[in-house]
Formats: sequence, C-alpha cells, structure tokens
Amino acid sequence: MITTGLHVYTRRDWGARYDNGDGPARVPWDETWLHHDAGDPLPVDATLAQEFARMRHLEAVGEQKFGRGISYSWVIFPSGRVHEGHGLDRLGAHTGGRNGISRAICCQGNYDVHQPSTPMADAIVALLRRNHEAGYSKRLPLTGGHRDVKATACPGRHLYARIPLINAAVFSPAPSAPPNPTEDTVIITHISDKVPAGRAAILSGSTVIDITGDAGARASAQAAINRGALAEVKVSATTWQSITGSAA
Repeated sequence: MITTGLHVYTRRDWGARYDNGDGPARVPWDETWLHHDAGDPLPVDATLAQEFARMRHLEAVGEQKFGRGISYSWVIFPSGRVHEGHGLDRLGAHTGGRNGISRAICCQGNYDVHQPSTPMADAIVALLRRNHEAGYSKRLPLTGGHRDVKATACPGRHLYARIPLINAAVFSPAPSAPPNPTEDTVIITHISDKVPAGRAAILSGSTVIDITGDAGARASAQAAINRGALAEVKVSATTWQSITGSAA
C-alpha cells in the first residue's frame, strides 16, 4: 500500500526560476543520501512564505555554483514540510560521483549545531517510504550521509547520528489512519486547481473563505496561500465533497 498523508510542495509552488536539474536521470535510483544546507534553521512554526523564500535562496546558490538550478531532490524544513527540489527524474548536483544513480534529501538547517526536529525526522521516513513504495527508489532506507562519500561535515553530526534511527523507522509498520475520520486535512496550493468556481467556501479553522465564483475573493484566498497564511484546510469529508464535487 502506498504511504498516504505526505504532501510535497512543487517547484511551481515555491516559484522555481532556474533549470530543473542537468538533464534526465534514471528512475528507479539506487541510493538516497542525506544532506543539510548548513544555514540557520527556520523555526518549526515557519510560514510557507518563509520556506518558499528559502527554497528560492537554495536554488540561487545551486545556480551560482553549478549552473543547473537547485542541487537537491527534496528539501525538508523543521516544520516537517517537504519541498520538491529538482524533479525526481532529473540529475542534481549533490553527491559527487553518485548523482546519476542517487537522489538527495536536504534538511534545512545546520545540524552540526542544532538537533533535527521530530517533524523533520518523521518527514524523512515518510518520503523514503513513499519513494520506495511508488517504485521510484530501489532501496527503502537512506544509503548514508554526504560525509560518507566526501570529506565534509554534511549532514551535521546530530543529523548523521539519526540515520540508524531513521532507517529503523522506515522498516517499522506505518501508523494507520483512524477508522471513519470525521475531519480531513486537505492541503491547498492553488485555488483554481482544487476548487471549481461556483462552489461554496473553504473552511480554514474557524475562518470561512468565500470562493463562490467571485474572482476577487478567489484571488484573495490564493494570496493568503502564497504568503503562507493558509496551507492546511480542515473540513469534514462530506463538506469537502460538497465544495469540490469529489472525495478528499
């Protein structure tokens, strides 16, 4: 069964501006390597807008160094949110001598100094499971950290020490969803993609965002999403179906 519940924000979501890697790369891949960006970590409660800005910064760094856009396959933030780097079928610039047969997970922050957050570690496990269960990667666990193949501190001593725990977790049974949930969390990134004009509203916590076909209201809701003020939309399954015309 494919692991559910993992949402990956796309290059379109965070506003990629440069090349999507350096040409095609084979899928499934053989290895998955763990990295960090060695910068100050964003807080666990960072907004999407903050994370999107950091993604564009990482992309600019990769473009300046290698001329092929963002270097990593995915970036995971302390919040536990996962962002697409280069496409999973594209060649990155992350693990020298192994880029053609591997993909890279980059954890945002300096993990020689800081401890990785629990949501970040959980997201690594979920991403590894998804990639293997979907047939993208040949092997389930992390292959290792960047320091295993290069003289570098990456991914930092604290994150590196977590690799055995992460690899043990990926082989443990995934937690199952509670039976007959009364509420679903639906991640919305593009109003026009998810909710047809003329439907009722989106409920976000106690806030009702009217999107009943009014272009201005829809634009306001999209602006809230873009700046990170609206990301997780909680509605009951029946309400979501009435809004979108499809099951959550």
